[in-house]
Amino acid sequence: MRLSCALVAVALLCAACTSSPPAERPNLPSSTTPLPERTDHGSMSREVGKPTIEVAAEHDFWAELRTTMVMPDVAQLPDVREQIAVLQRDRHFTELLASRGARLLPMIFNVTRARGVPGEVVLLPYIESKLDVDASHAGNVGMWQIRAGTAVRNGLRVDVSRDERRDPVKSTAAACSYLLRMARMFDDDWSLALTAYNIGDGGLRAVLAAAPGNRDIWTLPLANGVRQHMAKLAALSAVVRDPDRYGVRLPPITITGTRTVSTPERPSMNSSAVERRYRVQPGDTLHAIAKTNGVTVDALQRANGLRDSLIHPGDALLIPTGQ
Repeated sequence: MRLSCALVAVALLCAACTSSPPAERPNLPSSTTPLPERTDHGSMSREVGKPTIEVAAEHDFWAELRTTMVMPDVAQLPDVREQIAVLQRDRHFTELLASRGARLLPMIFNVTRARGVPGEVVLLPYIESKLDVDASHAGNVGMWQIRAGTAVRNGLRVDVSRDERRDPVKSTAAACSYLLRMARMFDDDWSLALTAYNIGDGGLRAVLAAAPGNRDIWTLPLANGVRQHMAKLAALSAVVRDPDRYGVRLPPITITGTRTVSTPERPSMNSSAVERRYRVQPGDTLHAIAKTNGVTVDALQRANGLRDSLIHPGDALLIPTGQ
């Protein structure tokens, strides 16, 4: 009797096994495939089962820069028209953009974009110093022409052994920090922030106090030198926006970015053309990121156009694979 019951139990168990569908394994994403992003309505913006990956791609620097420019076009103003004419006559203008600009402008753009600074700021070092990292005038040093006190307050080392105002990456980060503070101080008005960069926040406050209710830098009682400085920046911005209109041929400059493409379920990790992106977190170092991702620091620097190991939280780093 006991044997019969056991046989019946086994038979029932076998029947249950053959009639129930097998449990499905969760479809976990690979470490190189980003999770699908959610839209504002909570749905998946990428179709499940069609993995994507961000690959390195070369983009036109000037086109990318234009997408981040926010200030109004004031090319019709007499002071700005005069400075546009100067650029049109200056044969060294495009030569400097092709030499110094090709080396420095993509880096400056990457730093400013990561910090949320408008594209006009990328052009400021050309106005300040013609992109000369060793420029020095009246106590202002580097391509951003930063005073020693401002430099120290914004994290740069300035002493007898080292002046980081001449470091293009560190000085760019410091200039962005200063400009962001000026923007907050003047209610996110970037025309005023850039004016304050030239004359200081105290100087700008005095000008604003002399013209209550007026915040238009083109009608404020600014000194002629300050007005000319802003006109030069506005003129360069106008030419960059529409070079054909002014008969200027901007030199081709490329910048490394990413584009999203569909990939097989298991993308090949042996192909050197596949790269992925990592968002820098507070406390990260370039050495730690390289070690975690199985690449060398040198490879990371080459892939991202870095001249040193300085990175900032929020930066997007391309992680080359197939090393």
